[in-house]
Parts: sequence; C-alpha cells; structure tokens
Amino acid sequence: MAASAERVVTVLELRERVMALHDRPLFADEHPEALQELVDPTISVVEGPDVWSLPAGWTRILNRIHADLLELLGGYVVTQVKQKGTGLVISTRPYASDKARERVRAARSESGRTCDLCSEPGTSNWQRFVTRCERHTVTRNDRIPGALARPPGLSPPR
Repeated sequence: MAASAERVVTVLELRERVMALHDRPLFADEHPEALQELVDPTISVVEGPDVWSLPAGWTRILNRIHADLLELLGGYVVTQVKQKGTGLVISTRPYASDKARERVRAARSESGRTCDLCSEPGTSNWQRFVTRCERHTVTRNDRIPGALARPPGLSPPR
C-alpha cells in the first residue's frame, strides 16, 4: 500500500511540474517515462497544423507500418497521424489501397493494446481516451501526462 501511495505522490508531482513548465504537449525526450525511440526519419509528413500528434508509445507501430506502406504505395506522404479515441489514425497521400488500408486498420487495432506512453502491452481506457500499461495506468487521482513522438526532422532543443 505504501508503494502505491508513493507512486501517486510521484505522479502528481510529475504532472504539476509538466503543467507548470509547458503550455504544449510534451515530446518523448521531455518526459522521463516515455518511449525514447525515434520516428523513422524517412517518413515524409506534410506541413501544417494538426498533422502530427503521435503518442510516443506508438512510435514502433508507425515505424513498422511505414515499411509496409512504402512497399504497398511506393512513395507516399503522411497527411495526418494522431490518436482518435484509444487508437492510431494514419492518413496518407496517395490514399491507401485496399491492402494498405488493411495494414492501417491492423496498426489501429495494435495501438489499442499498446501503452501510448511507453509501448508495453496495455488496455484501452475509453473514459480517459488513453491506452496504458499497468505501470502507467490512469485513474481519477493518478493522471500521468502523455507525450508525443517528435516528428521526423524536428530535433530536440539544445
């Protein structure tokens, strides 16, 4: 019980620091518990608002699907990558063929079983619109802030 109470205090302190320091979502390298894996730099993303919002824990899923989409679509550009509900949404140009759409649906399904913070196996929480592992579970009093993967080509500040 003491370990659980200590965890809540630690998480609440982390949340307060995050909210005080940043007025935007955190990138993975700014979050001590987030997956630090980088997005494949060969992924091409259109510029514009609301194009990139990839939870850090789903970076591996996007990197794997990127290889499949290159094979199925040839050259393509990501027009949107985000979390919707508790799953990954990927939009491309050109639009995905049937096989590519099938692969995108499989990635969405996989994301619903993968912690959106650290990439360990997780469970979807529809009330909080997150998918989290046991270590990063979300309850009313234990809101661990999430983190986004840095888009390809955006370096961390020095």
